Amino acid sequence: MGGGTGTWQEFTDITGLGFDAGGNLHIANAPDYGDLAGVIVSPRGELLATFGGTGDGPGEFRSVGAMVALADGRVVVSDVGHAGYHIFGSDGEFERLVRFPGGQPSLDLVSRMHWNGDERTRILRADPGGNLLSRMVQTTSVSVDSTDGVITTRGSVFEGPRQVERILLDGDEARTEIVVTGWDPPGPTRLVAFAPKFLFDALPGGGVVYSDSSAYAIKIADPAGKVVRILRRALEARPVSDDIHRDYRKRRIDAAHVALSEGLERSRGLVREMLENAASAPRRLRERRIGDIIENVRFYPEIPLVDDLRATWNGTLWVLRTPEDGYPSESVGLGRLAGSRAPIDVVTSDGRYVGTFPALVAAMPIAFGPDGLVAFVEIDEFDVPTVIVKRLPDEVR
Repeated sequence: MGGGTGTWQEFTDITGLGFDAGGNLHIANAPDYGDLAGVIVSPRGELLATFGGTGDGPGEFRSVGAMVALADGRVVVSDVGHAGYHIFGSDGEFERLVRFPGGQPSLDLVSRMHWNGDERTRILRADPGGNLLSRMVQTTSVSVDSTDGVITTRGSVFEGPRQVERILLDGDEARTEIVVTGWDPPGPTRLVAFAPKFLFDALPGGGVVYSDSSAYAIKIADPAGKVVRILRRALEARPVSDDIHRDYRKRRIDAAHVALSEGLERSRGLVREMLENAASAPRRLRERRIGDIIENVRFYPEIPLVDDLRATWNGTLWVLRTPEDGYPSESVGLGRLAGSRAPIDVVTSDGRYVGTFPALVAAMPIAFGPDGLVAFVEIDEFDVPTVIVKRLPDEVR
């Protein structure tokens, strides 16, 4: 899907994919903070419904975050501007708005800007009970200094305790309950490269699988949050050497220049004007200022072994390892790094090792669905995305 003759296939920035129990695929196409045009597509690739749009009316968005497709076909979209979760039916029709816990009916512009950076980094997963599982990722606040024409960053922090929450959507205002609390790395985590990620996914029956350290230790928790099993592999994490310090900082500087160029292509209005001012500064000045920032990055003593973690609808685990000669992927931050090819281990939640996809062929699906359905996004040379749906062999479902 994508690049077809119908206007609904004119995707520009796919920010979310999710299947329902009928195998229908829900796609969030959100090129800007406020815009989102959602579509629901049948297993045959035919358009079933559309949902969303920018505005202040029912079912319209001001500043969207994540989209989640529930098993029963409903769609949940978080919206910072309206301080709540929009819920749409399987036919794309707006049903109701559930306010954020303690939220207000709407937020002014200043509050929206303050909340937006946090809520857009929140990871949401569908809970089998028809609710959401949520965690806040490590966030980096990035600003543009238009006076000197350079990019600066305010730092990188973990937002509060590393927890998975269950968000209950049965009332007018969402309620939350803590399911599991992960391990917190010792010491400050501000501007720390390679700090262990807190990864999680939902399991059938309401349990949670998560990884919270630099070791290969995948924890299985029951619906009440009690860890009932830990899956390990006897792999050793790489110590972080001075050579890794230098190589990582160089990669971050190079990536920062690329991010500035990409930002210019995608931005508009005031943001574009500020980025143009930044880009107009001499490269040596930009590089010195960016380099000063990145020189302040501290390092966790070892590189974590696990870079991503997902669960299929059958409860089989896909564990993406960190590349043996690379670094963990970074989703936020100045000069963030994309992940390199790395092996994916497939393990059942009761601990049976199924096998490993080697790095040259491994690819982590963006969405898993029923009966082995998975979805990927491919980007062509013109940055146009296409959604590819495949079906997994029985043994890796």
